[in-house]
Amino acid sequence: MIGETLSHFKILRPLGEGGMGQVFAAEDTNLQRRVALKVLSKQLAADPKARDMLFTEARTASRLSHPNIATVYEVDLVDDTPFIAMELVEGQSLKELLERGIEPQAIAPIARQVADGLAEAHQTGVLHRDIKPGNIMIDARGRAKILDFGLAVLTQSERRPGEDEGEYLSRTATQWTTAGTVPYMAPEQLRGSHADARTDIFAFGVMLYESFAGRLPFQGDTAVDT
Repeated sequence: MIGETLSHFKILRPLGEGGMGQVFAAEDTNLQRRVALKVLSKQLAADPKARDMLFTEARTASRLSHPNIATVYEVDLVDDTPFIAMELVEGQSLKELLERGIEPQAIAPIARQVADGLAEAHQTGVLHRDIKPGNIMIDARGRAKILDFGLAVLTQSERRPGEDEGEYLSRTATQWTTAGTVPYMAPEQLRGSHADARTDIFAFGVMLYESFAGRLPFQGDTAVDT
């Protein structure tokens, strides 16, 4: 796709690849600015559920406006290709910094910024569900940005009018089922039980432990062992 144009976005270079597709650096030819473009793979682009997940991610993340959360600019479907255009954060992920080695005193300011971003998300009714070093980007000025709201869900703010707690939990049960990255997942998340802001705080704590100790607090040979 390098060199191609998707809507008014000219794709420049790959940034990464995951289970749902690829992320590219792109040029917004209308506003003349660089963006990150998350594009579903061709296989998933044909799946209505996968398209809905991408659009849900964009709608959820677009609720948030905070200096420590990557901004979503646009979501669209062009030539049967669904994509999200979002803020391009030039820098390194916390995962990359930890792999290279980072001084302990440099961790605290990053942690404060991530905590501020999470607090904003939770106050807005958004649960991230996949906080980990790979989803935290640090730019050249030392600013931390939370990325990837692909597993995010809305908390109680999405309860339908007249719906009680039991009905809400029953209807949304499939949304809470073991989504995330195992070493950072809280017990209730692993069990597929109802999660709330404390689930993100647990993952944040695991990430901090790993940052300072140089290892994960919970480790096993398999996901089940962990």
